[in-house]
Amino acid sequence: MTCEDLEPLLHPFIDGELVAADQAELESHLLTCESCAKKTHQERLAVDLIRSHARAAQPKAPEALKLKLLDGIHAESRIEKRRAAMRWAAAAAAAGIAVFAGQREWRAMQMQMLVDDAAGIHVHGYPLDVQGKPPTDLETAIASQLGYNVHVPQIPNATATGARFIHVRGKDAVLIRYQLTGHTQPLSLIVADDELARDEPEYDAARGYNAVTWHDGNVGYHLVTDLDEQDIRQLVPGPRGTQLPSLDARPAALQH
Repeated sequence: MTCEDLEPLLHPFIDGELVAADQAELESHLLTCESCAKKTHQERLAVDLIRSHARAAQPKAPEALKLKLLDGIHAESRIEKRRAAMRWAAAAAAAGIAVFAGQREWRAMQMQMLVDDAAGIHVHGYPLDVQGKPPTDLETAIASQLGYNVHVPQIPNATATGARFIHVRGKDAVLIRYQLTGHTQPLSLIVADDELARDEPEYDAARGYNAVTWHDGNVGYHLVTDLDEQDIRQLVPGPRGTQLPSLDARPAALQH
């Protein structure tokens, strides 16, 4: 940098507005040039003097006015904070209601699709992979295939005739078929891992059949039959070991 380059950079340097590269170059020049260093010092003294007189000439605001302004600023800040909190709470409540309603509708749609799939499996009448085994042996065979335990419910007046391994909505599942005494159509119980677990049984209908769904932990049981709802309510197992009532069931078609 030459002495001629100093003039346009002098005031930005004094005001601290130079970019780092220019400032470093100018400071390096001032270390080696006594004339420029003296000129810069004089300019800095003049600027400081002008600023000092300007500050002294400005009238000071009364202390009471300062306090009043500060109180007003703080009060406005508190009001704005309360308004913001109320807006946030209202938005959060609306979002929470929307999420809850959306989850409920999503769950209902998923459950309806599961029931419809179960009814389709019942209608198809697939041949069984495992037949003629008592419930305990059938449970062992199912667990070895699915990788988790499945309870074979004891349904009144009905016998588990066997099982078939299937897929329901992309998941490994099992169809357990029952034959009800005095009834020509079998009962189909579709069992699969199910994240839609509920504490109470749910009754539904699909493809002209009635269905009931209950859960044991995260394992869902979907029973499909042509029996009337009043009859299938008696088919839902209670806690293990509970004695179920006898069932004098008739097809729904014969109820009318």
